[in-house]
Amino acid sequence: MLRPCLGTRRNRECVSTSTDESLERFKEQLEDVHDAFKSHVHENRAGVDQDAAGSGEAWLATQAKAKGLVDELKTSDEYLLELDEQQYDNI
Repeated sequence: MLRPCLGTRRNRECVSTSTDESLERFKEQLEDVHDAFKSHVHENRAGVDQDAAGSGEAWLATQAKAKGLVDELKTSDEYLLELDEQQYDNI
């Protein structure tokens, strides 16, 4: 069975060397991220179908926009140019 890459950034071992304990910890961390996402959607996106948004699926950007999870799509360059035009200080 293939397993996710686990370990630190410097010492990443993939495929068959992860233990059952590390896999369980990975699943717990993934569930924590999923719960945080569902909570964020619930608090900030009142019009979004909470069950559909919290299904665990991943979407392309255009699909996320259609589901109401994002307001608009743009590149980071477009975003920074807009800030510059609005006289915000950019780092």
